[in-house]
Amino acid sequence: MLYLEKTKLCSHRQFFLLPHLFCFCFSEHQEITKQIQETTEHRLQEDLEQELSVICARMESKGDQISKLKRHKQKVSTKDRLKALYRIGKTDRHLLNCCGTRC
Repeated sequence: MLYLEKTKLCSHRQFFLLPHLFCFCFSEHQEITKQIQETTEHRLQEDLEQELSVICARMESKGDQISKLKRHKQKVSTKDRLKALYRIGKTDRHLLNCCGTRC
């Protein structure tokens, strides 16, 4: 049970941190793009372009993680609703068995 709580907490934290990390990468991307446009040194441009490709890969990875977490959150939410409906149905059946009619 403790493991599930930790997992939920980690997923919850990731769900809120990943978009911020993505925004940070986006800001870096803009800054490096600006530096590439402003520099005239070929070697420096190449280095910046390499750094830019690393940031693009990181942004793509964060985007994938965000999508996975959203799907996971939606699945968990659906499962929780189904469990709640099951419990309600179980309670109704219990009341029907006890009282003979629905209250």
